[in-house]
Amino acid sequence: DVCSSDLRSLARDCRDRAALRQTPSGGPSSSIPTRESNRRGTLATLPAREYRCGLGEVLKYALLGDDELLALLDETFGAVVPPVVAEGGDVLKFVGDAVLAVFRAGDNEESRRQAVGRAFRAARSATENARQLNQARKQRGLAPLVTGMSLHLGPVSYGNIGAPGRLDFTVIGSVVNLASRLEGLCRELRFPIVLSEEVVERVPSEALSEARLVDTGTHVLKGLAEPVRVHGVQLPPCTPGCACPWCSRLEL
Repeated sequence: DVCSSDLRSLARDCRDRAALRQTPSGGPSSSIPTRESNRRGTLATLPAREYRCGLGEVLKYALLGDDELLALLDETFGAVVPPVVAEGGDVLKFVGDAVLAVFRAGDNEESRRQAVGRAFRAARSATENARQLNQARKQRGLAPLVTGMSLHLGPVSYGNIGAPGRLDFTVIGSVVNLASRLEGLCRELRFPIVLSEEVVERVPSEALSEARLVDTGTHVLKGLAEPVRVHGVQLPPCTPGCACPWCSRLEL
């Protein structure tokens, strides 16, 4: 099965590339080590702003051929990843249709605020890219994509995890788990970006621009003992005829 073999090889290559640092040398996150600098089983802690983006399943993957699915993922990642890199974030991996990235924060409050600002600007830029992508898809007669992004702040552990001969450089911890659960709320709450309370407290006013933060109350999330307060980011509407699902209020 040549096609399946090629796809498996491509997936391995994508995972390997995603595990390496994506930021330019000397950028804000340049002190995050690559996986080569840690041995298997060793972990270190890192204050970071964790960012997760997931692609809503508007298109049923089972109905897509391999080429269509790869093109779909390439388009989506092409919209999401550049803003992360431009703001000094580190794209750690692609997990199915999701992107996992971190923004380095120091030990002081000012550094945390700066990291939150970079992550928030990246999320807004990625959302705008997704809007433009949907305009192009509309012209091609394709269904729009629904992207959801979540931001959370806190310490994570990073290092090489895996088995002999197959290691994965990643971040783990409750902060990562919470960020993942938050991203799952985008569809339910109908917001393109959702934020934890820790992030909302530090979002710079100039980064909001015309966006508005909406307190959606507390939510019980799977795997978490305590309810979490969640805020949605309400973006200004697009131009008339926009194909953005968040503006047209499609059934998500």
